[in-house]
Amino acid sequence: MATLTENGQVLDDELTKFVSWTARLVAAARALETDEPDAVFRDPLARVLAGPKATEYVDTLTRGFPEKSTSLILGLPPERPGGKRRVGGVIVRTQFFDTAILAATGGLKELYTWLPKSLSLEPIQQVVMLGAGLDARPWRLPLAAGIRWYEIDRQEVLRVKEKILQASGAPMRSADNEGASIPVRASEVIPIVTDFEQPGWPRALQDAGFDSKQPVLWHAEGLFNYLTADAVERVLTEASQACGPGSIFTATMLCDQALAVRQHTHHMQSMRDVSKSCWGAPTPPEKTKAFMKSCGWKVLELTEMNDAAPHVLPGREYNLPEHSVPGEEAWYYFMIAACESPDSIQ
Repeated sequence: MATLTENGQVLDDELTKFVSWTARLVAAARALETDEPDAVFRDPLARVLAGPKATEYVDTLTRGFPEKSTSLILGLPPERPGGKRRVGGVIVRTQFFDTAILAATGGLKELYTWLPKSLSLEPIQQVVMLGAGLDARPWRLPLAAGIRWYEIDRQEVLRVKEKILQASGAPMRSADNEGASIPVRASEVIPIVTDFEQPGWPRALQDAGFDSKQPVLWHAEGLFNYLTADAVERVLTEASQACGPGSIFTATMLCDQALAVRQHTHHMQSMRDVSKSCWGAPTPPEKTKAFMKSCGWKVLELTEMNDAAPHVLPGREYNLPEHSVPGEEAWYYFMIAACESPDSIQ
């Protein structure tokens, strides 16, 4: 088997060519968090998935800013001598959804008070990552046994990722964990190439063994703000029709008011490449809840990132953008929703 040392430059060139810069920066943020002595989590694959260019870039920015940055990516040194390191928004986001995913799949020993109690009623054993990118949760989360983990993305992204996983000794099936450098925690990770912006995209899942009659945990992190409104509605609606009772949808949602001022670097430093045609979650929150309901989902939790941070990481200091766009109450939501069917979670 080829090693990362032998093929490192080739893999980094392929990352640069086929994987978005934003996805690599997010992985780099996880890598740098992993290196901290008081790390919120450890991600053994983040550095090789991000590649040296993105990791060096984020490391340089983190050490180069003497004052608070509004980037979603960066954590920063303490504001005062002896203080705690300031945790960046990517880490808050990652920890929020790590906890929600573990709660929904039966991997938590106890349910945190800030999570919907219904998340732990019946453990879900199918997880679908929409726009999985460089996510590495199946190799780092303490998942319950028997989970089938589906990753949907473009063919070239999944191909590069699989090469890196193979070179890192990270198998896709738990049956292959013996002797693995980084064992997988899911029963199996199944890459799916499909265009979920097109009608009928869940069929590719079903062809790979996905059971649409059983509960599913759908997850879209940092995805919807790159899709059109029609595509977001299609993804949500078709997902609700391709899963059994008790299914959950978790997602990040950039609010429409924040999207409207995406060129204002004070609020949107890491989102300057978002297109004018992309979807933003309707504000105020009642409008987002109504939109979700029209797509077949009942919102259980809709919290602004800054409001979530103290619950997710109590006692820490944060490097987060200002709480809102001027005159608005929210700009970046964390969302948890249940499938609206007679037997779904209430």
